[in-house]
Amino acid sequence: MLRRGVASSGDGARRATLRRSAFSTIVAFALLLAPAVAGLARDLPPRHARVTTIVDGDTIRVDLDHHLTTIRLIGVDTPELSPRNRPSVPAQPFAHEAAAFARRTLVGRRVRLEFESADRIDKYGRTLAYVFLPNGTFFNRELVRQGYGRAYVVFPFRFRKQFLADEAVARRERRGLWAQ
Repeated sequence: MLRRGVASSGDGARRATLRRSAFSTIVAFALLLAPAVAGLARDLPPRHARVTTIVDGDTIRVDLDHHLTTIRLIGVDTPELSPRNRPSVPAQPFAHEAAAFARRTLVGRRVRLEFESADRIDKYGRTLAYVFLPNGTFFNRELVRQGYGRAYVVFPFRFRKQFLADEAVARRERRGLWAQ
């Protein structure tokens, strides 16, 4: 006979079975939702924003729906400026030129942001995006074409082949950072 509050050995087995069943249900539900969630990421609509500041050649800040958002440009890597928290570290060669080009081209302008279907936020919390000017100029690609940065192909992205081809032309024609 069982006393109130004391479990029998059969109760432990029943609880374990219920836990396994609940876990299996959650996993099945997650697997069913995964394609839908991936589809949402792929179908993210473009957003419009106003560029407020330039962090460096490949990182900008925009006013996106009245929120200051840091954008890391997909597919391009420009030389780094001196970090604010370490001013004794010198800027990399051609960093000032890349940042100045971004400043001249983007600050104060309204741009269209487009996103990849994969990760939308990088490990530093920056939003990953392609930036297009009002006239249709694809700014990320323009940085590579003009030699202000290299194609950053560590992660896959849809314009990878074009960026690599643009970098090859910039190198061959000794544009920007490839002139040195």
